[in-house]
Amino acid sequence: MKKLIKYFTAESVHLLSSLQKNNNGQWYQQNKKRLDEYLIAPARHMVGQVGDILSKYAEGLVIDPRVDRCVYRLRRDTRFSQDKKPLKEHLGLIWWRDYPEGKMGSPCFYFQLMPEGFLWSVGCYAFTPETLEAFRLSLLDSEHGRTFRLIVSGARRRELVFNPPALKRLPHGFSGPDWAEEWLKRKGLYTWSQLLPNADNTILGPQGGQYLAKRFLEALPIYLWLVKLFERVKGRGAEKSEAHIVSQLAPAATVKLYDDEFWAGAGRDRQALRRRILGGRRPRQSSFTTSNSGRAPGSPSRPRPSRRTLWASGAPHWPGLATELARFALLAKMALIYDFSRPTWHK
Repeated sequence: MKKLIKYFTAESVHLLSSLQKNNNGQWYQQNKKRLDEYLIAPARHMVGQVGDILSKYAEGLVIDPRVDRCVYRLRRDTRFSQDKKPLKEHLGLIWWRDYPEGKMGSPCFYFQLMPEGFLWSVGCYAFTPETLEAFRLSLLDSEHGRTFRLIVSGARRRELVFNPPALKRLPHGFSGPDWAEEWLKRKGLYTWSQLLPNADNTILGPQGGQYLAKRFLEALPIYLWLVKLFERVKGRGAEKSEAHIVSQLAPAATVKLYDDEFWAGAGRDRQALRRRILGGRRPRQSSFTTSNSGRAPGSPSRPRPSRRTLWASGAPHWPGLATELARFALLAKMALIYDFSRPTWHK
């Protein structure tokens, strides 16, 4: 019985390079055994090796060495893609937190092996709407925002790259200090390394799993910060209003948001965020500014007068006038074709 290879070798990289040049079903059938031997088998072993190390620092990780679980399959789903190549030209591994959002919507560790090198990533690819709202409010909170800035500065000192902003402008209702603007435009948070060469002393060889786990631990604070964010969101319940997001972020967070110095002169964005957090309720503090209409920004607007009230007061109300004219024309048309003395329509 042939012994299984438990780590990536130069033959694994050469096989991926050959796959790039011959990406077709015929080549796959001819080299399927080699792919299982030099790529799938080492990948499964690395899932367990790296997962054992990460589980000491990050609880709740999914460590499943099966294909389509922690090991991405090589075959592509080309049903809705213009690129009809049947195979992926890289090998991907993922360890993710066991949340209902799945691999793409949960904090995770990701590794990708390519012919020209390898890279690794830590974070969450795409937030759900509920988590995205909590993420943006966490940036504006004094405690969690300060922790986030420390984590980001440490990651950038290690030359880690973050995902680019998904929005060109700030989301509606959000405004904050200059440092938070680039993060408020994001819909996910993840960092990845620069492309690293496939060398024997790094990812190739028996020490490849330990080397990858060591690199993952460099970005562990980002993962732990995201896990705390998800736990706060899940602890508040889906039926609660947005005001409870802030109350879960920190004690008396609604007061902190008004007392921070960066709120000075925020204008309409400040009022919009207050309405978003408080759900239209008037804040308890009286130190907020009022709008030009004389009412509090968080209070509900004045009731709009009805059309009948405007009509009785004699004030010009052109949309209401047009409606009344259309109704009069319809009644006149009915009077021409209907005899009110007889209960039936004219034939």
